[in-house]
Amino acid sequence: MTTLALTRTHGHALRDVHVWAGAASGVIASLVMGMAVMGATWAQGDGLFFVPEKIATLVLSDASAATALGITAGLGIHMVLGAVFGVFFAVSYTRLTSSYLVSTAVALGVLFGLGLWIANFLIIGPAVGAQLTASVGPELAIPTHIIFGFALGIYARLVKNSEG
Repeated sequence: MTTLALTRTHGHALRDVHVWAGAASGVIASLVMGMAVMGATWAQGDGLFFVPEKIATLVLSDASAATALGITAGLGIHMVLGAVFGVFFAVSYTRLTSSYLVSTAVALGVLFGLGLWIANFLIIGPAVGAQLTASVGPELAIPTHIIFGFALGIYARLVKNSEG
């Protein structure tokens, strides 16, 4: 089991943060979110790989993003960001509560997902001119970020399972 010890800033005791559980839940949540958003964009007529292509434009040209390599890059970026956000969620979660109830993790995960939407779509994306934030409306982005946060709730289950 991989853990990372962090010291609280207000003199609290050391606490183990289950980094692997955060990363795993972030990847799983990204997969769940990705399936939901890809299904939604396909149903809307934008195409199954609309969002991965837009994500790929962060590192590739528009023409390259529409290729198999671009779609793979977009999906990879999404999974890596999911793992990073999952670890960030794990660190934040353990700073906010000592509970590993799945209901608590789901509630905080949903708030975390909404916070990611605010940060990515209202602040960071527009500041860097990201195509995804301009092309995916809130009617799709908000529910899929809630789905991401809801799926992060499995973090608590992963921690409980690792502790036996």
